[in-house]
Amino acid sequence: MSSDGIASKALWTRLRENQCEAGGLSIPTIPTSVVTLHGPPRHALSSSGEARLLLPIGATETIPKLPSTAALSVSDCIYTYKGRSQRFLDIVCQPPDLERVFSEVVDELLSRVGEGVSALEAAASTLSDFQELLIPESDKTIAFETIIGLAGELVFLSSLLDIAPEAIHFWRGPLKERHDFRKDSFAFEIKTSSRPGNQEVIISAVDQLLPPTNGKLVLVHQVLEEVSDGNISVSSLAAEIASKASDPKLFMDLLEKAGCKDPDGAAWNKYSFKSENQEMYRVGNDFPRIIPETFQEGSIPKGVLGISYSIDLTVATELRLDKTERRAALQEFCS
Repeated sequence: MSSDGIASKALWTRLRENQCEAGGLSIPTIPTSVVTLHGPPRHALSSSGEARLLLPIGATETIPKLPSTAALSVSDCIYTYKGRSQRFLDIVCQPPDLERVFSEVVDELLSRVGEGVSALEAAASTLSDFQELLIPESDKTIAFETIIGLAGELVFLSSLLDIAPEAIHFWRGPLKERHDFRKDSFAFEIKTSSRPGNQEVIISAVDQLLPPTNGKLVLVHQVLEEVSDGNISVSSLAAEIASKASDPKLFMDLLEKAGCKDPDGAAWNKYSFKSENQEMYRVGNDFPRIIPETFQEGSIPKGVLGISYSIDLTVATELRLDKTERRAALQEFCS
C-alpha cells in the first residue's frame, strides 16, 4: 500500500474545513473517484467529527460478519441521495489517535474496489487484514489456552536462562517451527495443563513428536494452576526473562511474533498461576504418539490435511526422567 493513508486523510481534512459536496446526500460528504455498481464511496464525518467511510451497497445484499469494536464501528445505514434512498456500509473510526491507521485501511479498501473487487468483499478482506491494527490490545479477548500456553513456554525459557543467558536463541515456538525449543539436534516440546493430576496432553500435528534427524526430543509437561493471586503471570515472566536474556530485544521480538505485543497489557494478564509440577519424558519409538511412519508408505493418508490427538502420559511413566536426569538434560541442551 503506497499511499500510507494520505488520500483519505486529505479528504477528511477538507470536510473539517467545510469543503464538501454541495447538495446530493443529506449529510456533508466527498465522493471518491472510485466507482462501485451502486455509486462512489464517500468520505464523511460523524456528528462528533470522527473519520468515516460510506460504502454504497445494494438494497438486498447480505452483509458478512465484520469486526465492530470500541475502536471501529461498522453498521448498515440508509441516506437519501437526490430524492432516492441509498444504502451504505458505514465504517467509523472512533478513537482520533487511530485515524492515521484508519486512513491506510480506507485507502487500501478503495484500492481493492478500484481493482474490481466488490464493495462488501473489499471491506471484509481489508478489515480482516488490518484487524490487529484497529483493535487495541486492551480490547482483545485472548483465550485462556493461549495465555497458559505462552506462560508455560516462558516458565521453561526462564529455567534455561538460569543456566545460559544465550538460550534465548533456542526459543523457536514463536517462529512456528516444529518444536518449541531446539538447539542443533536436541529439542524440547512444552505442554502445559491447568489442573493438577491431569495427565492428558494434546498433540497438534503429526510431526510434533518426531525428534530432529539423528537427535533427541524431550516432552515437558508442566502444571500451572490458575489462582487469583498467583506469582506467575505473562507480565512477571516477561520482566524476569528480559532481565536474564543475553539479548532482551530478541526476546521482545519473539514475544511479539508469538502474538503478545504488550506483555503488561490487561488482556494477557487476565489470569495468574502457581506452578504445581513439571515432568519430562523421553520421546522415542516406545512413547505413545502418531508420526508419519505410523501410516502406510510413511505419510498421512491422501486428503487428510492435519491430525490432532490426545495422549495419556500415565502410560509413559517408564520414560519419565528423574530429577538428576532432568537437570542433566537441561545442562546438555544449554552447553
